[in-house]
Amino acid sequence: MKWFLLLLALSGFVMTAWGCSEIPILNSATVEENGIEYYLETDKSSYPLGEDVSIRYRVTNKTDEVRELGTVINCEYCIRQVQIALNGEDIWRTCRVPPPCGQKVFRLNPRESWEYTEAWNMVNDNGTLEPEDDFPIGKGTYKVIGRLSLSEVSVQITIFIEIK
Repeated sequence: MKWFLLLLALSGFVMTAWGCSEIPILNSATVEENGIEYYLETDKSSYPLGEDVSIRYRVTNKTDEVRELGTVINCEYCIRQVQIALNGEDIWRTCRVPPPCGQKVFRLNPRESWEYTEAWNMVNDNGTLEPEDDFPIGKGTYKVIGRLSLSEVSVQITIFIEIK
């Protein structure tokens, strides 16, 4: 009888602990084109207002050949463009104005990946580089867009997040 009560108490503890822990579900999308995989992810699909949004953008060469995708801006933060939009309006971008740092060929070796992570602090950058005119966003369904900043046409990938 003691074992039964101990087992019952332990199972109740486990069920309570399991029910209290919220397991975040990744929010992601993948597009593959010409042997190149483009991947965009946020750590969740729903956020409370004011919480940072963790964004991951990755490009992977799935082939056995070196692939050149085109030329990109030679500044690490402008190689890729992560953008947030609401109802078609541009809210925030990782690279508003490309700096004068030249161009380079974006090349991936066989099976190589290039990855970038960014945290968006839920501000509207007001279309400028100056942080003084930034302001907090409101609730809504936002579009997260990722792409390489290629001189040629680039593959764009999109996911949505809910801000509550």
